[in-house]
Amino acid sequence: MMGNYQGYQKYKDSGVEWLGDIPEHWEAVGLTKYLQSLVDYRGKTPEKTKDGIFLVTAKNIKNGIIDYSLSQEFIKEDEYDEIMRRGKPEIGDVLLTTEAPLGEVANVDNTNIALAQRVIKMRGKIGVLYNYFLKYWILGASFSQNIQSLCTGSTALGIKASKLCLLKVVLPPLNEQEKIAQFLDYKTKQIDELIKKKETLIEKLDEKRTAIISHAVTKGLDSSVPIKDSGIEWLGDIPKHWKIIPIKRFSQIYDCKHKTVSFVDDGIPVASIAQVQNFYIDLLIAKMTTKEEFIEMIEGGRKPQNGDIILSRNATVGASAIVQDDLFCMGQDVCLIRPVKANSVFLNYNFLAFFTKSQIDTCLLGSTFKRINVEEVKNLLICLPLLEEQKQIAQYLDQKTAQIDQQKAKIKQAIELLKEYRTSLITNAVTGKIDVSQIAIPSPQKPQPQKG
Repeated sequence: MMGNYQGYQKYKDSGVEWLGDIPEHWEAVGLTKYLQSLVDYRGKTPEKTKDGIFLVTAKNIKNGIIDYSLSQEFIKEDEYDEIMRRGKPEIGDVLLTTEAPLGEVANVDNTNIALAQRVIKMRGKIGVLYNYFLKYWILGASFSQNIQSLCTGSTALGIKASKLCLLKVVLPPLNEQEKIAQFLDYKTKQIDELIKKKETLIEKLDEKRTAIISHAVTKGLDSSVPIKDSGIEWLGDIPKHWKIIPIKRFSQIYDCKHKTVSFVDDGIPVASIAQVQNFYIDLLIAKMTTKEEFIEMIEGGRKPQNGDIILSRNATVGASAIVQDDLFCMGQDVCLIRPVKANSVFLNYNFLAFFTKSQIDTCLLGSTFKRINVEEVKNLLICLPLLEEQKQIAQYLDQKTAQIDQQKAKIKQAIELLKEYRTSLITNAVTGKIDVSQIAIPSPQKPQPQKG
């Protein structure tokens, strides 16, 4: 049982090992038995256009809905009938992604759409299978666990329509399906609103974190010191004893070797943009190269040393991390900054500050590919106090960011618990472990007439 929810009075063996017992008046059947149609849109990729009929791809289907903002692709209106000849969508139809990502599901909420590859459309038989109940069945943990056993593929797991037909579904009577779906609509909306509020809190903490860093590395910690005009309009005043100088004046900067190394199962890690996280280099997800190629990649001063900074120049432009004692070499699209007359931690915080980010954004303007070249990195301006003050600011920011990160971690943990509860509630409701069919769902309040 879950909290205050009760189970049904009588249960029976479902005949399906992974389902266990189900309510006595429910039945476990093959998924396709009560489907009116099942259409797999696998085939030739349609030609994309700038406007026309919206093409729903696997990317658009997430968290139980079609999110039209996640990917925006269109097909020609005069090609719609041909592309959708296997079956046009109707309101309520269930869409399931078959690969990349696998197992996302949503109900159709707009008939003026086309469906892309890696999407299967299902429609329950009228009077037997309620499409909105089917969506929740797919969202439950039971379906997710069993779809994995039927998947194929070496690089990306996927499922074919023929395999999908082998899956079982537990069905209560139609009116009960409708009540369960209505209950889950109401409860998941409540949970999702809570999650959204907590995600907003994280966004605000991120903004606060950036603001604290930005102020500290451009204004310092002592507001009583004399100030001067920085000469940069959007930077404003800075402490009088600070200097604004390009990174190349106090650091050695080395570009990566423009070479793709061969990878091996057991060797020396190669750190590219994917490995550069905020403040640390994640070598656990790095590919490996041979000792011979490692030696070639570290030529010319390129061997990362403790205190160096690895900066991403492509895709995640501006992400930076401090080198510890790990042995690795640079891969593609990163560069190495070796502070000579500056504190590494202080300098690394600068890449998280508005001042430096704004300069990087200016370099990216008009660029087709979001990347920054090494010469532009060398000329990035930094507000530089004396070394001892840099250390003090770095220590202050370590303390402040740690406090914020702890707050974020607690909120993220709460979000994960809410998501787990959401999945558990759905799973228990659609498998009959709890009886929600008699629970009254509040009707949406009608707006009160205005008093004139």
